Amino acid sequence: MRAWYVRPLTHFAVGLLFLFGIARGVLAADPLVDTAWVTAPMLVFQGADDDTVPPSTSDQVASAEPELVTLVVTEGADHVESWNVDPSAYGRQLTEFLEGALG
Repeated sequence: MRAWYVRPLTHFAVGLLFLFGIARGVLAADPLVDTAWVTAPMLVFQGADDDTVPPSTSDQVASAEPELVTLVVTEGADHVESWNVDPSAYGRQLTEFLEGALG
């Protein structure tokens, strides 16, 4: 049986880690600043009129990893509407990406 004070002390210790920044770099890394998670070719379709994920977000990742990220901005598209706006262009871009990525 655990003592009553174990849980409060554990929470206090974790709080101190965050307060002093010891765990911040590991647990709260900004994926737009640290793009180490991009390790394989990635195709990103971005709606130019997207209010959910602003185009600047995709631009930032693509600029940080230009060898791995292919960004396709679809004019007139909102969030996840690139295919809806122009299905043939979407299919063409996807096919070209896959052919290039798979060789």
